[in-house]
Amino acid sequence: MNENYIKQGFETLSVDPLDEYRAKGIFLRHLSTGAEVYKVEADDSENLFAFTFRTPPSDHSGVPHILEHAVLCGSEHYPLKDPFLVLLKGSAHTFLNAMTYPDKTVYPAASTVKADFINLMRVYGDAVFFPQLKKEAFEQEGHRLDFDDDGKLIRAGIVLNEMKGSYSSAESVAGDWTLRSLFPDSPYSWDSGGDPEFIPSLSYESFKAFHERYYHPSNARIFLYGDHNLEEVLSILDGEFLSHFTRRDISSQISLQSRWDEPRKMEASWPSVPGDEVKNKSTISMNWLLGESTDPEAVLSAQILSFILLGHGGSPLQKAIIDSGLGEDLSPVSGLETDLRQMVFSAALRGTNPNTREDFENLVSGVLGNLVKDGLDTNLVEGALRSVEFRAREIRGGSPFGMRLMNRALRGWLHNRPPQESLVFDKPMQNLRSQVKKGFFEGIIRREILENRHRSTVVVSPDPDLQTRRDSAERRLLDDLQQSMDNPDVLNISLEKLDAFQDTPDSPEDLARIPFLSRKDLPEDVRILPLEEGQYGDVLWFRHETFTNGVNYLEMAFDIEGLNPELQFWMPLFGRALTDVGLPGMGHDEVARELAMKTGSLGCSLEAAPVHPDAGGGVSLRMFLHLKALNRQWDEALNLTMRLLLSADFSDITRVKDLLLELRNDFRSAVVPSGHVFASLRAASKHSPASSWEDLWYGVDQL
Repeated sequence: MNENYIKQGFETLSVDPLDEYRAKGIFLRHLSTGAEVYKVEADDSENLFAFTFRTPPSDHSGVPHILEHAVLCGSEHYPLKDPFLVLLKGSAHTFLNAMTYPDKTVYPAASTVKADFINLMRVYGDAVFFPQLKKEAFEQEGHRLDFDDDGKLIRAGIVLNEMKGSYSSAESVAGDWTLRSLFPDSPYSWDSGGDPEFIPSLSYESFKAFHERYYHPSNARIFLYGDHNLEEVLSILDGEFLSHFTRRDISSQISLQSRWDEPRKMEASWPSVPGDEVKNKSTISMNWLLGESTDPEAVLSAQILSFILLGHGGSPLQKAIIDSGLGEDLSPVSGLETDLRQMVFSAALRGTNPNTREDFENLVSGVLGNLVKDGLDTNLVEGALRSVEFRAREIRGGSPFGMRLMNRALRGWLHNRPPQESLVFDKPMQNLRSQVKKGFFEGIIRREILENRHRSTVVVSPDPDLQTRRDSAERRLLDDLQQSMDNPDVLNISLEKLDAFQDTPDSPEDLARIPFLSRKDLPEDVRILPLEEGQYGDVLWFRHETFTNGVNYLEMAFDIEGLNPELQFWMPLFGRALTDVGLPGMGHDEVARELAMKTGSLGCSLEAAPVHPDAGGGVSLRMFLHLKALNRQWDEALNLTMRLLLSADFSDITRVKDLLLELRNDFRSAVVPSGHVFASLRAASKHSPASSWEDLWYGVDQL
């Protein structure tokens, strides 16, 4: 065994070739605490770290979520109210966040500047291991009693208000009840984010005890990625954090949900707006508990099967659900969940009547039964295999590549499997391809879905009076509480302390503790991508050559400034329809299957950008077409893309109507979680011509 890191306090458990990523994995354990570290050593300057703790909830109080907020409100060595807000002013980070999951809490950050990476790790590490956890931070981030302008008692708190918003979203409630329905005997039955009805039950003492119990090195998994010096990082982890603790036996393992003998049915409600139509606004989901997510081949098989059934407009189950007329479109609840200890597969319909539950169950069971009886189209299976391989191989994404690897590693690592098992995909894919023959996936459908008795059907319906009842119940409780207060001054004193906490500026001495980048920390050599450029007719083209793990990308920009505003309003629908309709002689489902077979994805986006005055000023309006595909499929992918550009068939009015409903529902479902985006777009539209176009395309007018 490699013992190069013993002097930093770590033993090496394994060194793993990760050829898929042109990288190497190093698995380590801290000798005195048992904290585990996994470093993906890669030739990538975007370095990332993530502190992860298993944090299984035992109630709906939302303590994991509140703690995720509160640990970032000052720590032992950085005793500022919000050290990260200060840190941001002098950081070159590419990612900085914290996330609460149903079974874990993760604190990741990334930067392309090594000194910045170290600074961020020091502040984050101090926050999670040595937070101040002041009562004022608990009351600010979690919940508290307060008075409104009329002197009436109210409840307030950042997480409390956030979760009230979440519990008024149909999609959020449907997703929450999917887990509750399948995992009644597991920590997954509790909402780690917090149920607004139960968040006020969390005491300050229980809040601190949760941190004491779970935020310990013996319960920590620390993921590292990039080209940083591992010895330096391990020395910091050991010297500044881990060596201050001793090993502890922490019971945080996520238990397996025991299997049922019979399917179950559940009903739930979400608070719709009084006066809105409620007749066809329900969501119905069928949900199955599958195998463990710690088995890489089982995960890969489930991912491929999910793509076969629901991955695109040509997938048989998705097409049958949409064509059935039972509802408007597929719910976002649909698909495969692999981030839990046991996987979950769901097929869900939104915009439906709750009385169609039995019809929906019969439809889904019938489609799956026919697929087993008649067999799956071999091209459909091959397209799914290629798509899943593409997603596993792709480097580029909306977040740092290290984040994507972290999520994969934690799939098994969180449940005591070596992290490298969940990272590798070439070998499991080869094993799976060698097994795929006629009847392979049909057998999985039969065993894991049709014969699986651990199934729930959940109906989530709108209730226009639900929010009123909730508000009235809370008002009665608070009025009774206010009347029974022996000494209201106690609450006033507490609120005065909170005001002082929030209003008192950080001292210059405390501010000076936050590490900032200096000019000497910045790299002198900036990586410049090689660029070729040329012209084909009137078209300018640019080409960058870099390592993309076998994936090619194409971006095509189309000038749309000549369209009048009335047509511009319909551009989001046009962009979606362009890649989701048929071709002459081919239905939209056939085109969708071809796209799945030959591309990684094909999609459109719109952009409005101000033009520099030296270039004429004004606003540039463009539609971008984004294509990505594996190298070996590039010619086929490009040919199919050009056919859609030149010959897309919009004559199928039913298909266009379905796409319009999907688009409208996507916009509406974004209102609650992203209401601030709609508000900021509308506000900015009054001050910026470019923003006015974005408001037209993506703002409230589209609702």
